[in-house]
Amino acid sequence: MSDSPVFELLGSVQNYEWGKVGSASIVAQVAQQPVDEGKPYAELWMGTHANGPSLVRATGQPLRAWIEAHPAALGDALRTRWPELSGESQLPFLFKILSVAKALSIQAHPDKALAASLAVRRGDLYKDSNHKPEMALAVSAVFEALCQFRPRHDICRSLQLSPELRRVVGESAACQFEGVAADADESTQKAALRALFTALMTAPEDRVRSELQALVSRLSASTSIDQREQLALRIHQQFPGDVGVLSVYLLNYVRLGRGEAIFLAANEPHAYLAGECAELMAASDNVVRAGLTPKYKDVETLTSMLTYRTGAPTVLRGDSSDGVRHTYPAPIDDFLLETLTLPADSTYDVGGRPAASILLCFEGCGQVCWQQQQQQHTLRLQRGTVVFVSAHTPLTLRSSPGTDGSPQPLLVFSSTANVC
Repeated sequence: MSDSPVFELLGSVQNYEWGKVGSASIVAQVAQQPVDEGKPYAELWMGTHANGPSLVRATGQPLRAWIEAHPAALGDALRTRWPELSGESQLPFLFKILSVAKALSIQAHPDKALAASLAVRRGDLYKDSNHKPEMALAVSAVFEALCQFRPRHDICRSLQLSPELRRVVGESAACQFEGVAADADESTQKAALRALFTALMTAPEDRVRSELQALVSRLSASTSIDQREQLALRIHQQFPGDVGVLSVYLLNYVRLGRGEAIFLAANEPHAYLAGECAELMAASDNVVRAGLTPKYKDVETLTSMLTYRTGAPTVLRGDSSDGVRHTYPAPIDDFLLETLTLPADSTYDVGGRPAASILLCFEGCGQVCWQQQQQQHTLRLQRGTVVFVSAHTPLTLRSSPGTDGSPQPLLVFSSTANVC
């Protein structure tokens, strides 16, 4: 195995408190590790990041150590593009599966310049000097998230219809935003939105608690509340008195169906709320938080770093020319996410990649096949099998019957760097 270009990995499980508990979590189902039914299983990490490194399944060796002994496996394109990472035997991307039972924090991830600055100035909190753009692909029937600021006219409407929100931010910030929302230049509009969001996130805690209680009382007594108000009530149950509850009125509420994805750029606010997703990102663990969390809230950094762009996010449904391979394009070269969905009893030539990749068999059974030194090799796939594939290794996938002998389709996620 030590010289094979293709081999099985073990991912690293993260038991964050917001994860689904025990075998109800898809993370627990695919991790191929013993499950403690009393523990939350929030994330499965696949990659070389130090906070959750993958291991070579056959030997227990860290993937990073294997790459150090086989640097050509990364591929020349990857090593040229990221010499600082390849010199440390690291991949530029980190692949995850998430299982969300409870809202994650209102957060954003810094761009490269800010990440480097934070690592120097506040290395106790921000240890990564890399940026963290990411792609979230729904794998449950519904995946819910808040992301990016709503269109300005929608925010104005919420300021009019939610007196509790207006009292928290204050009349000055509300009027300033409403006065420029329609026809001012973009920089003025962004400045007003920044002032509004900052007023919200820095509002006195006693005012926030009082107004949230008033909001809950008003909505609970109403016979007709909309989807966003239902969301506010649900999040308040999880985080009573937290100012992050009111962010539902400023951020887009997105409900992704299975197979739909959103790209989250650096310096954009977001929070995952419920459901399960595959997530691919630049290799970083930098998170700046300011609500819906018991962790440290760095409100000053978050409110100063955001782009304050407005508008609904683009929902991606995957580009495909053959119905098997679906590509979710991102405007960066750190990563590329694809799904490969094979019908029952079929074969598909994946081809080779110019950079190393990681595959996850998410559903079904099958084999991944490749040639080495003119010999054919096969690795069996079942749900949860994680596979490292060296650069320039042409692959063939085959779907096969399940354990009961019935024909089944095969669903494989592919993560790699977006290089040529």
